[in-house]
Amino acid sequence: MKHFNVFFRTFILGAIAVIFSLSSVQAQAHWTVNGQSNYDTWSIYLDNITIDGGVPAAGDELAIYSGATLVGVYYFDATEDFTGDYQTDYEMVAFTHLDGGAGYTAGDVVTFKYYDDSESEETTGSFTESVLLDNPSDPDEYLDDSDGTLEFPAGDEPYSFVSLEFTSGNSITGTVTLDNDCFADLTDVLVYVTTDATDFENNIEDTVRPNINGYFAFTGLSDASSPNGYYIVLTLENYGTVYYDSDVAGSTGNTVVGDAEEIELSSNQTYDLLEAPAVAHSLTMEAQTEDITASVDDAYTASNLEDAWVKLYVPGESDALDSLQTNVSGVAAFTGLCLGDYILEVSKEDYISETSDTLTLTAGGLTSAFEIVRESGTIILNIDDATSGDDVLGATVTSGDSTATEASGVYTLTLPWGTHDVDINADGYQVLTEDGIELTAGGTVNRDIDLAPFHFQFDGGNSFAPLWTIYVTTATIDDVTLDVNDEIAIYDDGDTLVGTYFVREGDFDGDATDRVLKAYSELANGDEGYTGDDEYSIVIYDFSAGTEIIPTNFSIDQDSDGTIGSDTDGSAYDGSGGAFPPTSEVGPYSYLQLTYTPDEEITFNLETGYQMISSYLEISDSIHEAFDPVLGNLDVVKNEDGNSFREIGASWSNNIGAWGIEEGYLVKMNADDELVLTGQPTLSTEKIVMDEGFNIISYLKSSSIDAETVFSDGLEGNAYHQDSLAFVRDSEGNHFWYIGSSWVNNIGNMNPGEGYFVKVSSLDVANQNDSIVLDYSLVSAKSSEFVEKTEPQFFTFEGGNATDKVYTVYIESETLETGDEVA
Repeated sequence: MKHFNVFFRTFILGAIAVIFSLSSVQAQAHWTVNGQSNYDTWSIYLDNITIDGGVPAAGDELAIYSGATLVGVYYFDATEDFTGDYQTDYEMVAFTHLDGGAGYTAGDVVTFKYYDDSESEETTGSFTESVLLDNPSDPDEYLDDSDGTLEFPAGDEPYSFVSLEFTSGNSITGTVTLDNDCFADLTDVLVYVTTDATDFENNIEDTVRPNINGYFAFTGLSDASSPNGYYIVLTLENYGTVYYDSDVAGSTGNTVVGDAEEIELSSNQTYDLLEAPAVAHSLTMEAQTEDITASVDDAYTASNLEDAWVKLYVPGESDALDSLQTNVSGVAAFTGLCLGDYILEVSKEDYISETSDTLTLTAGGLTSAFEIVRESGTIILNIDDATSGDDVLGATVTSGDSTATEASGVYTLTLPWGTHDVDINADGYQVLTEDGIELTAGGTVNRDIDLAPFHFQFDGGNSFAPLWTIYVTTATIDDVTLDVNDEIAIYDDGDTLVGTYFVREGDFDGDATDRVLKAYSELANGDEGYTGDDEYSIVIYDFSAGTEIIPTNFSIDQDSDGTIGSDTDGSAYDGSGGAFPPTSEVGPYSYLQLTYTPDEEITFNLETGYQMISSYLEISDSIHEAFDPVLGNLDVVKNEDGNSFREIGASWSNNIGAWGIEEGYLVKMNADDELVLTGQPTLSTEKIVMDEGFNIISYLKSSSIDAETVFSDGLEGNAYHQDSLAFVRDSEGNHFWYIGSSWVNNIGNMNPGEGYFVKVSSLDVANQNDSIVLDYSLVSAKSSEFVEKTEPQFFTFEGGNATDKVYTVYIESETLETGDEVA
């Protein structure tokens, strides 16, 4: 309620002041202001006001300005002695919004002016020593100002207590700016007014310091004219002295005494330097600056140290003021610095940093010299063959720009103290990096290293014989690009290694032409490599897992984007057919896109009796191999053609062959069992061809989708028609079919792992072909919201063969309830 009361009191008193002024004062008012009380206002309680030592009289006025904008007026309607309750009797309101535009803005400098009605003159006032009362009732609502100036407040409905005194006479006001801070503040500037142009140090009339915004004011000055006018002088340490001048004041630092402009004042004149008759001035003080030059040498070699970092600090500050690197002469120069104290810190990688004592920059500048010391330690690596235990000779061992020396398989590096990574590279071996070896000054680290030979042992081939160059465009394991030390091998007929590619650091950062798998038609030992038109095979070695893996998908094409384009220069080879190029070709090349995706699992919960199953994974096994884990409980497996897998005599007979991705299978179990199979998501096809008559089809989606969506989206052309699609049936005998005038879906969702019995009727109406195609790639992933069916509890029934005849009865009843059963 405090803010509401202040606002309400401000609004009522402001309204009373406006009404009163309109009725008795406003007609003769010197100042008028129309403020909007529905915005923030500042309540100023007048503790005491004096004019030339006396009290205000009736008809006098008090004004408050923000720059040149009048934002508040108080009218004295009688002689005031300020003996009453100033909190209620003497409230002056300043407005943030006026009827004619903006009022005051927080942070602007406040100017009070007094109008003496008896003298018909304006006077600019000054604050008494105690600007604000020392004991306000709410310290959060008043402004404390200790430098004799006041700025407009921020916040919601603030109030203050102020004492003002006015003296009839002249005034000079102005603003000071600094071209940079140079550790100085505007309130450090000394401004004084004098009457002697020959010696500004004598006859000083008054001195002030600007507020934080640079504003200053001299008031109560006597009339003065040539040759005894007034002069303005500004001084500040490390800035020199500035004299007010109509041409060059403040523009070049110090100005000569003879250029100072005389200010003449008469009859209560206010002389604003920003609005001076000749030239408007914001008095600028330009700091005196100098340079600091640092030179840095290597203490060991006494040579200039390039690229060392030199940081510049102000004493007591933790953040650097500036930082530079030394040039080829080991020099870093900081220019245009303010005079004062500084500290320099010099550092460089592999060197001990050094910090100077406090340096004092004076006129003439300074130079500081540094010699910094580089510390070092020793890394000794004993490198052996991980298989034979023999010393590895001729390896390249590096750390940064340093290369180790070798003596009989022992490699020595001298490095600056710190943390280092060491790379080891030897022909015929995996590249190895020893990470994070910690060295101390003068210390030694000894390590035994076992270097693994390449996984695919390949001695190379004869590059003068026919050679097939394969650029590796992409190569991923489970969507992650091959890592350092992984390998790719290419074989002829699956047994002759004819080329390898070894992944090194950064290989996959560049173009495909940076990654070369070369297949040789003649090996280094003279043996035959690949033979033209023979089949090739690709193998990956996963270094992190330590295993060989066969790519689940790869293509070798003529174009780097993976598509097969035209052979424009006679050398690009399309190896997508899986065969090596003829050895008669000169310089064939291709692009390889290679992926490996781990197999996925699909689980079949096989129940006693009949069910139809299928797989959306590519199962590479034969039907016999696939069902081998459940042979003890299996009766028979059939496909749509009537071919079966069953036990005859003492052995199992497989007339189906391999597991078909497009086929569903009717499985009869003698007891419950679980079958888990692995494979890759189908890549060969997403289309199922259904012939006229009965079909058992597979479901090729990895998620459940509404049966009506599958067939309405997936049947090509106009095959989605009751004259073409007779019915779809699941393992429980539920149907999706056309009854009456609409499609009825008692199946609900089609699910991964399930097979479906489909009858295709005569195709004469839909089209003239003898089959229809179900394309799963056209099917949108939309699930039905069918209620889960519960199994009967009272009538025990193990189910039937849904691929045989099924009689479907739809029950209409008003008496059956949840939990009832019909048999």
